[in-house]
Amino acid sequence: MFSTIFTRAMQSDNKNDIKFRQIWESARDGMRLTDEKGIIHDVNPAFCDLIQLPRERLVGKPLSVIYKNDQERILRKHCERFKSRTISPYILNKYILHNGEIRWFEVYNTYIKIPGEPELVLAVFRDKTDLIETIEALKENEERLNIAVKGANIGLWDQDFRTQTVIRNKIWAEMLGYNPAEIGEGLIDYETRIHPDDREEVLKLLDAHKKGETDNFRVVHRLRCADGSWKWILNVGQIVERDKDGKPLRAAGIHLDIDAQKRAEESLKASEALFHSVWEHSNDGMRLTDEKGMMIKVNNAFCEIVGKKRSELEGQLLGVIYAPHEQQRIVNGYKENVAQKKIKPYIERPYILWDGTQKWFGVSIAFIYNSLVLSVFRDITERVKDHESLRQMVQQKEILMKELQHRVKNNLNIISNIIFLEMRQVKDPDVRNIFINIRNRIQSMVTIYDQFNLSEDMEMILLDKYLKTLGDCILEILTSYSGRIVLNASIEPIALDTNRAVSVGLILNEVITNAVKYAYTSDEKGEIDLTVYSDGEEIIFKVKDYGKGLPPDFSFENSKGMGLLLITNLAKQLQGTVNMKRDNGTTFILRFPK
Repeated sequence: MFSTIFTRAMQSDNKNDIKFRQIWESARDGMRLTDEKGIIHDVNPAFCDLIQLPRERLVGKPLSVIYKNDQERILRKHCERFKSRTISPYILNKYILHNGEIRWFEVYNTYIKIPGEPELVLAVFRDKTDLIETIEALKENEERLNIAVKGANIGLWDQDFRTQTVIRNKIWAEMLGYNPAEIGEGLIDYETRIHPDDREEVLKLLDAHKKGETDNFRVVHRLRCADGSWKWILNVGQIVERDKDGKPLRAAGIHLDIDAQKRAEESLKASEALFHSVWEHSNDGMRLTDEKGMMIKVNNAFCEIVGKKRSELEGQLLGVIYAPHEQQRIVNGYKENVAQKKIKPYIERPYILWDGTQKWFGVSIAFIYNSLVLSVFRDITERVKDHESLRQMVQQKEILMKELQHRVKNNLNIISNIIFLEMRQVKDPDVRNIFINIRNRIQSMVTIYDQFNLSEDMEMILLDKYLKTLGDCILEILTSYSGRIVLNASIEPIALDTNRAVSVGLILNEVITNAVKYAYTSDEKGEIDLTVYSDGEEIIFKVKDYGKGLPPDFSFENSKGMGLLLITNLAKQLQGTVNMKRDNGTTFILRFPK
């Protein structure tokens, strides 16, 4: 058991011990004695109050009992520093006590030697929590003020009338494009930068405030920037100190950059003038209505196209411009659409006006401030009539084109049939093949016209239907309708103009003819794959057979056949390239831009 200093002093009649006991017991600062092992030998009542533990729970216990966290580390550090005599004589630190409470203590440490006792460390604790929290609060408030000043881009100034100097913050200078070092502390540095047109009014307001005629001053004026330009500034200030005679001693204020705001105001004025000019001089009718359908404002053009005076329109429901039997329906529909924000931005429709006339209007509609609706009317009656006439002409032209296509197709079929009849009488196989090639080429063009009859587009052909139909037809003719060679088609629905589609069809005819001629014998069954797809900005066209293929020494460059010459020329017209691969048959590949 520890015999505390306080216990021994209580048992002693020595005056010094009694005096020490009184000081120890009544001291307002907390005191603690610890040995080299961190064991507490004694504490005074003030320390118990600070730590919120009774003396019996402290004396004889390691000093770490007063803390909540890192107890082992705290005890170990004390022992190391005690032994090396590196315990700091003064510490201001934050402590988390055993009960979780956070306190700031100022601690004074000193080594002491008491007769009959081991060397101890006397630690005097002074609670600085309230002071630290006050300082932190002041710092926080100062930081908030600085953030607010910086965030709001506020220039600060503080004028001393006795020394005729003005202290300005960094933002004040940077607002005008200056380095703070370039701005002097004299009042003249401000006055010489005021715009000549503003200087007299500014100095007049400042003088009135100096004389006490106003509680503060607030003035908008321009200041010269470092680059010579002018910036609009709001200068607000107040004299905060006067002498007994009322003479100003000190003033403070702020500068706000309102250049963008002033320029926006000027732009708004210009926009309003422009809007007024456009409103009054526009050839399109303009109408401004509220959510109830009341016409707030109309322009002259609107009055002209509906045949009413402005006095008969403004202040009236919009229904008055329409036929009597339509008025209520139109107003109700308008209010419902506005309430639900379902108004279309642009509509074209016929209207029956109040006097019975029918007109077509193109109407652009936009919400203004969520409660007003601006409608711009354009009379498109004549355009609609012209469009209808044009539509009828186009329809007639389409009928003529279809009739022409039908007749061309019939003529091509007649030629094809004549060739077929002549071909039946020809015995020479080479001549017969020439007739077959000619007939197939004619068939590629006939197929184009078949596609026209199935499509509404007279200029574009979908390759999937066109090439599949053409390929099947070519194989039927070449195989005498035996079906011994099957076409496997995988074609994307790529739209191609008719000129290029005919070229692709002719190439298909030549390639399939070569495949049947060289890949398979006259009675041999087989397959031909036709693949067409998009690859980026190119169209890839492939025809593959699985037969013996072309002779090994064959090449496009050295070939003098009519069919291959035709393929080469057609590929050039398509701005494409052709090549072949020999692998388990022959693959013909054509690439051309979309």
